Amino acid sequence: MENTPLISQSHARDLATRVPGAGRLEASEGQYRSLLENIPDMVWRGTVDGQVTFMSPQAKAICGYTAEELVAAPAAFWSSRIHPEDTDRIRRSMEALLANNEAFDEEYRWQRKDGQWIWIRSRARALVAADGTEYLEGTSSDVTGRKDLEDQVRQSQKMEAIGRLTGGIAHDFNNILAIILGNGRMLLDEMAKTDPRRADVTAILEAGDRAASLTRQLLMFSRRQVVRSTPLDLNGVVRGLDKMLRPVIGEDIELSVNLADNIGIVIADTGEIEQVIMNLVVNARDAMPNGGQLTIETAKVELDAEYASVRTGVVPGEYVKLSVTDTGCGIDDEAKRRIFEPFFTTKEQGKGTGLGLSTCYGIVQRCRGHITFHSELNHGTAFNVYLPRAGDSAEGEAIPLGASARVTGTETILLIEDDNQLRSTIHRALANYGYGVLDAGGSTEALTACEQHAGTIHLVLSDIVMPGMSGPETVALITDSRPVTRVLFMSGYSDHPLVQGGSAGAATNFIQKPFTPQTLAAKVREVLDS
Repeated sequence: MENTPLISQSHARDLATRVPGAGRLEASEGQYRSLLENIPDMVWRGTVDGQVTFMSPQAKAICGYTAEELVAAPAAFWSSRIHPEDTDRIRRSMEALLANNEAFDEEYRWQRKDGQWIWIRSRARALVAADGTEYLEGTSSDVTGRKDLEDQVRQSQKMEAIGRLTGGIAHDFNNILAIILGNGRMLLDEMAKTDPRRADVTAILEAGDRAASLTRQLLMFSRRQVVRSTPLDLNGVVRGLDKMLRPVIGEDIELSVNLADNIGIVIADTGEIEQVIMNLVVNARDAMPNGGQLTIETAKVELDAEYASVRTGVVPGEYVKLSVTDTGCGIDDEAKRRIFEPFFTTKEQGKGTGLGLSTCYGIVQRCRGHITFHSELNHGTAFNVYLPRAGDSAEGEAIPLGASARVTGTETILLIEDDNQLRSTIHRALANYGYGVLDAGGSTEALTACEQHAGTIHLVLSDIVMPGMSGPETVALITDSRPVTRVLFMSGYSDHPLVQGGSAGAATNFIQKPFTPQTLAAKVREVLDS
C-alpha cells in the first residue's frame, strides 16, 4: 500500500520553523500511522452497540472488506458474520466486558467477504470519552493457521491414543482367535466328510476369520501390523486393480483413471496400498447412490517448506500423489472433524464398520506419508494420498520367500507362550505335524527346559510380549548357549524393534497371530529349511 504523506516534507519543514513543536507533531503522527499500517493485526474502535468507527487498513487482507466498508456498514454487521456456534459465547463475553469491565480476549470463526471462514482472535477494552460516552477499542488477528496446526496436533494425539488402545485390544483378541481357529481347524480335520457337525465347525471358523480380518484392520490403523515394504510402482498397483474396481462401483458410476508418467516409486506394502485404494473407492461409490463420476489420478509433486509448516509431520520433498475424487454428496462439518476416527461412520447400521478411512490413515502414516481431503456438501469429495518418492524405478525389488512344499517334520521345537490355552493348542498342532515339542510358560521355564534337554533344540517358537522377561530377551539367552538353534517369533501385534526393522532376518522369522495350524506348520518348515 502506498503511504501518501498528510503534508509534504518541504511544507513540514517550513511549518516547523514557524510553529513551535510542529515538526515533533508531524514525526509523532507519522510514527503512529506507520504503526497502524504495518502491524499484521487490525486495530479498531467502535461503539458499544457494534458500530465500527475506525478500522486500520489490515482489514482488507484479513477480512476481505476495506476499512471504509466496515465503518460504513450497519452496527450489527460484524456480529452477523460470526459463526452461529460461537455467537452466544462472544455475546456473553462482550456483556461481561461492558457490565463488569472484564477482559475480552476471545477466538471465534468469522466469515470473510469471499465466504471463507477464518479464525479471529479479538482483544478489547471499554473506555469512556471526555463527554461520558462509552466506547470500545481493540485489536483483531487472523489465527487460522495456528488453529489448523492445533487441530492437527490434537487429531494426531487422539489417533495415537486410540491406536494404542486398539492395538492392545487386538493383541489380546488375537490370542483368543488363535485358540478358536487352531482348535476349530484341528477338529474339522479329524471329522469324517459325512459328519453333519462339519457345517457347525465350518461356521465357527468362518466367524473366526471375519473377526481376524477385523483385528487386522485395527492393527493397520494402530500401525502395529508387521508388513513387507518393498519398492513399489503406484501406477502398476492402480492398473492391477482397474478390472476389479469397475464391478465394485457399478454401472451408474463413470470411472476415469489418469496416471501421470515417470512418477517414480514409493516404499510400501502392495496389499496395504491396494486396501487404501479400495477403501477410498468404496467410500466414493457409497457417496454417489444415484451415479456420478469417479476419478483416480497419480502425479509427482514437490511439497515445499511452506506447505510442510502448516501440516504436522510433513517433511518437504518429492512425493507421489494418489487422488480419488467423486461427485457425490460431500461431507458435513461434524464428519470432517471425526473422519479418520475408527468406528466412526455416517453409513446406516450394518453398512460399514467405520474402519475404512482409519485404516487408510494408519497405512499412509506408516509409509511416512500423509492424507488430506477436501469436500463440499453436494459437490463431491477429493482424497489425496501423499507417499514419499523413493526413486525412479523399482530395480532390485525384494522377492518374498516362497512357502515350503513340505510342512511336516520331526525336529524338536521349544514353545514359549504365557497363555496356557494357546500354548496347549499350538503344542497339539505342531505334534500333529510330527514335531517334538517342549513346553514353557515363560522365561524361567524355557531356560530350565534348555538345561534339562540333552538333545538338539532345532527351533525356538516364542511369543514376543510376556510377563517378566520378554521373548527376545529369553531367546537371546538360549541362542548364546545353543547358537545353531533357529528362532521364530509370534505375536498378536508387534512394535518391538526386533520385528519392526531391527534386522531383516528377525523381520522374516515372524508369524502374526491368529494363525491356522497349516499356516504355522508352513512357517516353521520355512524357517527350519532356510
